Amino acid sequence: IYMTEVLQYPLWLWGCLLAHRWLRAPTLSGGVWLGIVLSLLMWNKVNSALLVIPMVVACAVKAAGEARRGAIVRMIVPALAILCVTQGAWLIYKTAHGGNALGLYGSAARESADLPFSLPLFVAYAFDFFLASGFLCVVPAIYFLGRRWQTERPVVLFYGILFAVQIGWIGVYDGGLAGFVRERLMSFSFPVVAILATRGFVDLQADGPRRWRYWFAGVPFVFLLGLTWRNAAEFTAFETPWAFALSGWFVPALASQAKTVLVVSSFGVFALGAAVCVL
Repeated sequence: IYMTEVLQYPLWLWGCLLAHRWLRAPTLSGGVWLGIVLSLLMWNKVNSALLVIPMVVACAVKAAGEARRGAIVRMIVPALAILCVTQGAWLIYKTAHGGNALGLYGSAARESADLPFSLPLFVAYAFDFFLASGFLCVVPAIYFLGRRWQTERPVVLFYGILFAVQIGWIGVYDGGLAGFVRERLMSFSFPVVAILATRGFVDLQADGPRRWRYWFAGVPFVFLLGLTWRNAAEFTAFETPWAFALSGWFVPALASQAKTVLVVSSFGVFALGAAVCVL
């Protein structure tokens, strides 16, 4: 499992990069490479389908909004064809040898089917997703995508749907199995959020409205306080290491108390954000 986790990071980031480039400037070779990388992702981990879904939607929007619709469709057909052939062959092989089509996820899905949905846990997953990407990343990332809604709508849709699907699926499915926040299956997108936030932070500094700077400081603070909605005992240094690291930096003696960890982290992030806004 650790080998697939380690391999998933470069493949996931490579897939996001190829998707971003293709959506901005579609090419036939880009479509072929995208199909190859998506196939490798699906072979490595079945839940990589979370990346395929937003890509298909964004491609459809890209094709619908372009005058040369037929040419764009032809450029993405190789990616879809490669993906269907490779995954179809793998599915037939697994089925023929008595394996589950979804691997371990298939048996785990049956176990989680009867588990009750927890709204506080789902919200905690959503908050943690953006906070773990970087304490102050959420607002700059949203600002970056919002500014490009009119000019690069397929790209914005790709990232928006990717994050929403990842949070929704993992927050309900993995959260239902574990009963507490686990970042492992969401962590592949953390660098993506951080990269978008870096671009957004540059835009905010250049010509961002003043009110966005207040949101920049306040939203992470609210998110961190929102995490205290969950039972503090369900947060561990293993699954949410960033919160324990930050609180330990501010008040080392409190690093072992879970609820205090989150509260101290909240005020720490708020102080950092306020300082950046003033500067």
